[in-house]
This record gives sequence, structure tokens and C-alpha cells, in this order.
Amino acid sequence: TFSGSVSNTGNVTLTNIVVVNNQPAPNTPVFTQASLAPGAVASFNGSYLAPTSCSVSDTLTASASSRCGVAVVDSASATCPITTTPQITVTAACPVTPILPGGSVTYSGTVRNTGDITLTNVIVLSDRPAANTKVFTVATLAPGASANFTGTYTVPTDVCSFTTTFSGGGKDICTPTTVMNTVSTTCTAITAPAIAVTLACPAVPVAIGGVITYTGTVRNSGSVALNNVTVVNNQAVPNTVLTVPSLAPGASANFTASF
Repeated sequence: TFSGSVSNTGNVTLTNIVVVNNQPAPNTPVFTQASLAPGAVASFNGSYLAPTSCSVSDTLTASASSRCGVAVVDSASATCPITTTPQITVTAACPVTPILPGGSVTYSGTVRNTGDITLTNVIVLSDRPAANTKVFTVATLAPGASANFTGTYTVPTDVCSFTTTFSGGGKDICTPTTVMNTVSTTCTAITAPAIAVTLACPAVPVAIGGVITYTGTVRNSGSVALNNVTVVNNQAVPNTVLTVPSLAPGASANFTASF
């Protein structure tokens, strides 16, 4: 919304006074008055939708004719700053296909300019596989515009789920203001728990009634850690021969027992 005035700075009455603006389109009517006496001043105001920019320049042109038929014209210009509201939003999604610990995962996401001014130097960072890993950049992003991005990294081993954090940032094209948005997405890993046990007889045969000592190994043959690992023997009576608090994928533990 702007304001202004038109004045008769001459010594004869003016008629058919018209003021037009170059905003939002050339020769947009702003003010009219039938006559204006010498020294008289008339005030006016007008409004229009602010453009998507850092500032707007108005040029008002006043024209009139003197009572004696002489045409007069004058112009005035002003540049007004526009207040901007920069914003950015980042979203991310887990892949549709199952994810295995230690396997490769490809995530997808979107960065959107949710503000009312163009953003420059737009960047999206991820904390995987390392902090501040750059996954996307674009020079400018207009208001309402969005861009998709993808990235691939190796899923940690021995996890049931994993969280990835994305940070998007951009700079207001009009001011030094930088805006940021962060989102974290937790994806479920498909685990494959498994356990394997082996048993070996002693190398030397044992006589009936003698003591037989056997050896064996229990191994985590799955893709996720196992807790409370227990090996139980059914000879001579059921008894526990080994307990392990946890066993990582691929790890094993040996045991021996006699009866």
C-alpha cells in the first residue's frame, strides 16, 4: 500500500488531473480529480499485490491540462523493500524393499522451498555414512518449488533398525538470512537370526564305564547378535554345558563336557 500527493505548483487552475502507476501494470489508474486550484494539494493512496522479489519500484505519473489548454506532466519514483519469509522443508522416506543389516540401502527424499522468496545455495546433508555427507545441491529454488534426491550407503551390521538424519539449508536471495530444516527417519532392518552347534567325539575310543569328554562349538550363523546363548547336553542327565551373554554375528564359542 503506497501513498502520495499531487499538487498544482503553477499559477492557473488545472483540470482533468490523472495519476497512473507502472505497478502492477503500466498506466494503472490511481487517482483522478476534475480540477485543482493553484497551490492546492490532493492526497491519494493505492495498493496491489507485492511481487516475489526483494523490493518493488513504483513510478507515478501525474498529468493535467491548464484552464488555458496547456498540458502538464510530472513523475515521481520510489523503491520500497519487501519483507520476505524464507523457509525450507526436508522430507525423507525408507526404501520399499526389505533392508538387511550390512547390506546397501537407497533412501529417497525431497527438499522444498516453503517460503515466499527464492532460496540460493540449497544443500542437503546426511549423517550417513559420515557426518555432513553432501547428498544434494542446487543453485536456486523458487518459492513452492521442490527437488528430489536419493543416496546410498551401507547399513550397519547387527542392527534391528537405523536412523538417518537429513539437514536442508538455503539462503534468502534478498538478505543474509539462512534457513535450515532437519528430519530424521528410522527404517526397520530385516534380521535373520540363526545358530549352529557342532559336536565332536574324543579322538581315542572310551571303554564302557569310562569317562567320555567331548568338544563342540556354538556359532552365531545369523545376521544379528544373539543374547543368552545356552548349550544343553542330554547326557548323562540334562545339564547346561555353556552359557554366553551374547554372541555377535559370525562369532563362536567352544565348550567341553564329560560324563
